[in-house]
Amino acid sequence: MLHRFLFFLLFLCLQVAPLLAQEADDVQPNTPLFLQAEKLIGNVGAAGGFTRELIGNVVLTQGPVRITCNRAMHYVEQNRADVFGNVVLTQGATTMKAAEGTYDGAARVISGRGGVELFDGKSNLKARTGSYSTAVKQARFFGKVRIENDSLIITADSLEYHRATQNSFANGTVTAQGKFTSAYLQGDSLTNIHADRYTRVSNYAGHGQAMVSQIDTVRDAGNSTDSSSNKESSSAKSIEKKSEKITKKNAPVRLDTLCIAGQVLEGFRKDSNEVYIAVGAVQMTRGRLAGRAERAVYEKTFERIRLYATTTATPILWLDSTQLRGDSVFIQLRNKQLDRLTAFDNAFAATKNDTAHQDRIDQLSGENIIINIQRDTMRSISAEGKAFNVYFAQSESEDSLRTKQPDGAVKNAADTVRVLFERGELDNILWRGKVEGEYIPESIARKQLQTLRLKGFEWLLNRPVLWRGMTQGVERASPPVQASSASPLVKKKEKLPKR
Repeated sequence: MLHRFLFFLLFLCLQVAPLLAQEADDVQPNTPLFLQAEKLIGNVGAAGGFTRELIGNVVLTQGPVRITCNRAMHYVEQNRADVFGNVVLTQGATTMKAAEGTYDGAARVISGRGGVELFDGKSNLKARTGSYSTAVKQARFFGKVRIENDSLIITADSLEYHRATQNSFANGTVTAQGKFTSAYLQGDSLTNIHADRYTRVSNYAGHGQAMVSQIDTVRDAGNSTDSSSNKESSSAKSIEKKSEKITKKNAPVRLDTLCIAGQVLEGFRKDSNEVYIAVGAVQMTRGRLAGRAERAVYEKTFERIRLYATTTATPILWLDSTQLRGDSVFIQLRNKQLDRLTAFDNAFAATKNDTAHQDRIDQLSGENIIINIQRDTMRSISAEGKAFNVYFAQSESEDSLRTKQPDGAVKNAADTVRVLFERGELDNILWRGKVEGEYIPESIARKQLQTLRLKGFEWLLNRPVLWRGMTQGVERASPPVQASSASPLVKKKEKLPKR
């Protein structure tokens, strides 16, 4: 029987001990303030009732709460004190500092002014003003707020922090920077659930767009890495390795800033993957690349961006002078550089190759379109499944300037169309399966430019322009779209198929 009683007593202690530990720094209701100081002056006739002024090494205690300062005015009947000079509140592992403030013993809340700071061993908060409830263990800070924990730094105009969960709720010009990631979030309203490593940012009250951005430093090696080919001896290998190191060291550095903006942005920062999801009027930019969609998923760990359509909007990408559309569009990067663009279902690509004739737009359509890119140069573009293409030919003039002149158009249909490039210039075009085509002479083509359009053709001018640090999701006019030697539909007259 004694053994059973001892076992029950041990069990009860194990259950009660955590509760006692949790409540060890709690302040009980109606607990009066106890004060001590080097000098005390009482005033019975004060308007606020009996008051006491304390001067020099002031200490106020209320249960486990302890406040020290240089001077204090204690309103006895209200159980409240104004504190001045080097104010420090401690409650268990929590410390709050301020230049001056007020402690309300009835509400068990301290309000600080003149620069405040709170530290609880897990998070560190700083702001111009703020309050902390010793009862519910929540802080509310205002004015240039900054909070830092083990994984995230948040700045905002105002912020509410819950000590028990380490969750934060911020408003007004909010930014969040991961301490172990290059991703940077910004918006007007933020919710951070610390235990789940989950952050939600939105354009609070419709003031702007939430955004995630990151800066990638890319070293352009160009074609110089292919310079050494002699590997016949160990000395040759050594020279090659040294040459490669010098090439990489001296290669020019390019900063590619990725920006994804939307009405709502969610971040999931797990150890195995880092994912950001943007929803609502999504805009995206990264160097030469830009896009629009209603939903975007950025898998940072896997260097992959996915743009999705809705019932009313189709995602679109701009790459130099090319536009790519589909029901969904995937962007794959490799080692922080563009590797592949894929448009799935109802895919369409259009390119303005002739800058002197803006109405001559090359087109390619199919069930899927894939653009392969290596070393920042387009290598191939393929349309798969019910593929159609229209491109406008050019030929060199016979004068000394050797300028390009329009030279008709070609229309083709096939199961697959594949365009290959060499050093950014068209090298070959392959048609496979049920090939049909026609050549339209220039004399006819110039009169039918508006009719030489594939089904689904649309040329959009609302290319987004975003930049890191942008707070309102402002969109500005895009510069004129220029043709590029890396454009997917660039071609030469001598490569035109003979019909």
